[in-house]
Amino acid sequence: MFYRRNRTAKAYDLHRANYTVLDTETTGFEPGKDRILSIGLVKMQNGKILLKSALELFIQYEGNLGHSPTIHGITMNALEGGMPAEEALRHTLDFIGTDTVVAHYASFDRRMLEELARMYNVPWPELRWLDTMDVEVGLNPSAHRQAHLLKLDQLLADYQIPALDRHTALGDAYATARVLQKQLALCRTQGIQYSSSLQPPRTGLL
Repeated sequence: MFYRRNRTAKAYDLHRANYTVLDTETTGFEPGKDRILSIGLVKMQNGKILLKSALELFIQYEGNLGHSPTIHGITMNALEGGMPAEEALRHTLDFIGTDTVVAHYASFDRRMLEELARMYNVPWPELRWLDTMDVEVGLNPSAHRQAHLLKLDQLLADYQIPALDRHTALGDAYATARVLQKQLALCRTQGIQYSSSLQPPRTGLL
């Protein structure tokens, strides 16, 4: 599902922003039906990935995992020692703080987290989100609506980034951070300073 970009959002300096890059692994792809099983988080500041900040949260779950373990490899045994869902959500929001949140195909992770907040009546803050897919389209307008050019694996290949621990929350959060790092470097060389410069005339993912 696509969300119309908020044209009134205040522009910010892409190169001075503090980022929390995240990824979620889930039981499926339907917010409201499927559940988050793990959340990967890593911070970026001044274009640098803060590896010591990296965090992966597993969430307790007693439902049916279906076929999802064939994708992310998370089993019921791995979830037994996880955090309660509400605690994991609050921990995630505390970790993010006032950072700009970054994800690849961010609308999915955003909707899953918002649904979790709704389930547990956790107030949802006004977070600022950045999608690496939208950044890529800003850098390469010909990729607009070309899904095969915007997949994470494709961007990893394009930017010559090793695909390590794919389809784990922390592995994909780190991979997304590496992509953003490359994208920000290109933004700098192309004179793209502010987020408003990345807004193409289209309906975006956020």
